[in-house]
Amino acid sequence: NGCTRTVSATVTQPTAMSATTSQTNISCNGGSNGTASIVVTGGTAPYTYSWSPSGGTAATASGLSAGTYTVTVTDANACTITRTVTITQPTVISGTTVVTNIACNGGSTGAINLTPTGGSAPYTFNWGGGITTEDRTGLAAGTYTVTITDANGCTRTVSATVTQPTAMSATTSQTNISCNGGSNGTASIVVTGGTAPYTYSWSPSGGTAATASGLSAGTYAVTITDANACTITRTVTITQPTAMSATTSQTNISCNGGSNGTASIVVTGGTAPYTYSWSPSGGTAATASGLSAGTYTVTVTDANACTITRTVTITQPTAISGTTVVTNIACNGSSTGAINLTPAGGTAPYTFNWGGGITTEDRTGLAAGTYTVTITDANGCTRTVSATVTQPTAMSATTSQTNISCNGGSNGTASIVVTGGTAPYTYSWSPSGGTAATATGLSAGTYTVTVTDANACTITRTVTITQPATAVSGTTVVTNIACNGGSTGAINLTPSGGTAPYAFNWGGGITTEDRTNLAAGTYTVTITDANGCTGTVSATVTQSSAVAAPTGVAIQSFNLGDTLSALVVTGQNIKWYASATDAANHTGSLPITTLIVNNTTYYATQTVGVCESTASLAVLAYNATLGVGNLTKSSSDMQIYPNPVVDILNVSGEEKIIRLAIYSADGRKVTEKVISKNERSINVHSLVQGVYLLQVFTKDGVKSFKFIKR
Repeated sequence: NGCTRTVSATVTQPTAMSATTSQTNISCNGGSNGTASIVVTGGTAPYTYSWSPSGGTAATASGLSAGTYTVTVTDANACTITRTVTITQPTVISGTTVVTNIACNGGSTGAINLTPTGGSAPYTFNWGGGITTEDRTGLAAGTYTVTITDANGCTRTVSATVTQPTAMSATTSQTNISCNGGSNGTASIVVTGGTAPYTYSWSPSGGTAATASGLSAGTYAVTITDANACTITRTVTITQPTAMSATTSQTNISCNGGSNGTASIVVTGGTAPYTYSWSPSGGTAATASGLSAGTYTVTVTDANACTITRTVTITQPTAISGTTVVTNIACNGSSTGAINLTPAGGTAPYTFNWGGGITTEDRTGLAAGTYTVTITDANGCTRTVSATVTQPTAMSATTSQTNISCNGGSNGTASIVVTGGTAPYTYSWSPSGGTAATATGLSAGTYTVTVTDANACTITRTVTITQPATAVSGTTVVTNIACNGGSTGAINLTPSGGTAPYAFNWGGGITTEDRTNLAAGTYTVTITDANGCTGTVSATVTQSSAVAAPTGVAIQSFNLGDTLSALVVTGQNIKWYASATDAANHTGSLPITTLIVNNTTYYATQTVGVCESTASLAVLAYNATLGVGNLTKSSSDMQIYPNPVVDILNVSGEEKIIRLAIYSADGRKVTEKVISKNERSINVHSLVQGVYLLQVFTKDGVKSFKFIKR
């Protein structure tokens, strides 16, 4: 039937579930008073709740600790949503302290600087005893505790200890002065407690060390200051013994020269016991005995090594003495001596005893010797006096001489040195020589001298003056010159006569004995011996006749490419040179294979035997068909300059130059230069001196020039 009907139906759904959360965080760190709540809308009521990890099944979870909590909400249709809540807590209350400890023991300078942290500000403080400030000052040593309370009523207790150094104490010690009036006292202090290091100040003197030294007697105060400026003061009294004093007494000597004197000393003060030291003698007792006349010093030393000195002078009567006037013996070995004695000192009258029963005051007729007399005075004191009668020593003499230096001369001398006898001396030489100690101008022979002293005593001596056997001379062996003009001569000289060694003078500063490398001539030498005597010797060096130059035609033709062997000369052993000077000096001879350079003069020598001629034959090599250049212009007006040349050699003219070449006199090419446009010179500075050939290459041919390099 195809009939239709439309029917509609509506499918509904609940609104979507949503939720809001709230929370109460923990008031004090570590607490569990947190809460979390959720309010749900949408979905299909009623709802159920599940908190995790704890919190129960209500919409509000309580008694929570800090942490994250998840709640799952389920509606009547089992639809669910989840939410999370994080419960927080404040940080732990704490406090840090900075303590200022007490500087000096017993003080109240301590302080505590407290800095609270954690919990929830603001804070309150309770130190006890009603003190509620954050920090503390004016504290004595001890431990202090504060309770910190934050804005949530949370609390924390913090303690701090204020310390103090131990009390300073000190012990003193001293070394008293050993000798009255000295300054070797010392005072020392040892400190404990307080705070090291310590400083010290002694008053009225003593310095700044723990020990004061160099102290005189008196009371000294020391102030000790520790590192915190805390101080204590102590006093030390340095004492000294009483001053030493002494009295002396003495017994003088009865007879001059005796040693029966005594000296004594009595000491008070200082520190007993005492020791004694007498000087220069006297021992170590309080009384020195057996003393001779003189001054004695006693040094007294007490138990502390303190000393005093006293002097005592022991006297004696004047000594018996005797002065003598002696008449000595005039000549050695005689008995003409005498002694005149004059006694003095002691107590007159005197008696005399010379020994051998002789009791006279004076003596005569004495031989040389020492005589002793004992003089006795009225008190029985004696003195011995000695006198010596002398005689001159026996005269003796030594002679010396200077013999004659040159045979036949008269420069000999003879001298005498006299000892003994009695000066001054007189001299008489015979047969000649005069009256001095030295005779001069003597010829060879024997001379006698008589010496007389001041007492007319005499001695005689002889001296023989000699001379060299022969006069200075010499013999020569001459080696003559082989080749005329050479210098191969030699003279071998053998000196003789006179006194060796010899010196030689040939003149011109030549002082050798022999001569070599001599030219022909007569040579004279003066020979001087060790005594300055001279002799003259002459010797003549001869030479052979000169070798003549070879002969030949002065201008000779040649062909291009010929060598020196193409030139014809007559002679023996021909040599060729580039110049007459080289030929004369025999230096720089040219090889016979040397290529001939046109318009060049060559010089020929000949050698006969071993001698080469110094004269040479000049041969001009000329070929009219070849290009030639010298100091004159060529047909093309080309020439070279300067000639001779030192550095730059120039080419004149207008022809274009392609190349320059330089050849030595023996035909070797030594340098070559390719010429650039408009250039017309070559540098010859590096060439050695000599004769060279310059070849100039142009588009029309080659031209040759000879030049001399200076």
